[in-house]
Amino acid sequence: MKLAISTKALLAWLWAFTFFASALTGYNMRKILYASLSMNGLVLVQEGRTTPPPVEVMQDFMLRVKRAGNLVLGRVSASPILSSETLRVSLSPAKIVVVSETLPTHNHDADHLVARSPEDALAQLASAGFDTAFIGGGAIVYNAFLERGLVDALIINLCPEIASNGNFLTSRPAFPTHFKLVEIKQLSRDVTQLHYTRDASGNGGPKKGFVTVL
Repeated sequence: MKLAISTKALLAWLWAFTFFASALTGYNMRKILYASLSMNGLVLVQEGRTTPPPVEVMQDFMLRVKRAGNLVLGRVSASPILSSETLRVSLSPAKIVVVSETLPTHNHDADHLVARSPEDALAQLASAGFDTAFIGGGAIVYNAFLERGLVDALIINLCPEIASNGNFLTSRPAFPTHFKLVEIKQLSRDVTQLHYTRDASGNGGPKKGFVTVL
């Protein structure tokens, strides 16, 4: 009996060590947040759109996802991808991580993982051998990563449209996270891409009262 208890305790310790080691490795990953914004500052969403996103934006997005090898999304943003074989194939072999507090974590779909928090998503990617996390939306997930200080680079596409639906990139501006502009690129005549990296000297770091992911 003593041997069984000791073995169980050892296994629990090894599991905890592996999890926290992965979490720490996740914090050392390069974390890239990618977003497309309207002229009035809203995150562009597909719901309610009468026109498709700019082709240049989609091409750039797909290229960066495949380069990182993964894509971190919220439940709503991931739903159309997971329900479409065409979209899943187009993103393959990139690993999709869905950040949600409500979806079941146990699934038999090798195409995606479910994480309960940004930290959990990073830990799972680190365990899978990734050195970069590519955060693709939506606004709730953007906020969750930003307010925890878990974004190293911002790639923002400024698109030539005024949106009537969607959310702001940050809904809680009280948390101070500072970035510096390192590159301006024209994806097309109308779409400008801004590349920022985090300014460690001015970053306020993670704050209390984190955004809840759904």
